[in-house]
Amino acid sequence: MIRKFLIFFIATLIVLNLASYVYAASRSVKVISYAGDVKIIPPKKREPVQCRLGMSLSSGTKVITANDSYLAVAFDSKKKNIVKIKENSYVIIKLSREDKIELVDGQIMLLLESIKKGESFRVRTPSAVCGARGTGWRTTIDGEATTIAVFDGEVFARGIDKNGLLMDDEYWTKWGYKRTIKKYESPQDEVKLPEEEVEKMLEEMKMLLNANNISQIMVEEDKQALLNKSKMTALDNRLERIERRMDSMAGMAIGGGGAVGPPGRGDKDDDRK
Repeated sequence: MIRKFLIFFIATLIVLNLASYVYAASRSVKVISYAGDVKIIPPKKREPVQCRLGMSLSSGTKVITANDSYLAVAFDSKKKNIVKIKENSYVIIKLSREDKIELVDGQIMLLLESIKKGESFRVRTPSAVCGARGTGWRTTIDGEATTIAVFDGEVFARGIDKNGLLMDDEYWTKWGYKRTIKKYESPQDEVKLPEEEVEKMLEEMKMLLNANNISQIMVEEDKQALLNKSKMTALDNRLERIERRMDSMAGMAIGGGGAVGPPGRGDKDDDRK
């Protein structure tokens, strides 16, 4: 009887430890690429620690990038949800059920492919909250105004009032468009982006995905073998999607332009509050 109890007790401890490990893993993001001067300040710390590939950043971690510097982090083990923190930026990793990252100053780019059902990926700034479940966009905070520029899918935005509460209406922005949200105001009308700006964002994310895939494979293969490969393995689908989006941009340029967003979606969607 005592032996059975001990076996049950030990098994329970193992299950609890595994559960806490999985929970802890889901409460952090991993550095997949960086360059230049990047300061990582852990939660409840004042002094930065050295940034390194593969390091985990938990909720509350502050990231500060200098000139000609950037940091890319993955929010999942398969690297399907990637955020690139660009130069001269200051962000705080949040990892709540909704708000995943806070952009205090600067600019970030996001490419989301796999958000859990029932959840959304939100970015909070001093003047707005924006996000989506699977798309790609750039968020910039400049003084008291936030600007979102969408290069894939659709992104919602909500203003923040003087009490720090989210405003009721959700405004959706189509790919190929941008929208500005000033402090204490509702989002402004969406404005079509120049085609070269959309192409530039797509190319930047394509380069990041390629670079990350190369760094993964080079651990096991030499550079020449990698260059001879006909496929880039794990990230093919995302690269192909970006290529298709870039091809569609080229097709619109040849065909004389026109609306680039998906049909049937109004500027403001009250059903998605």
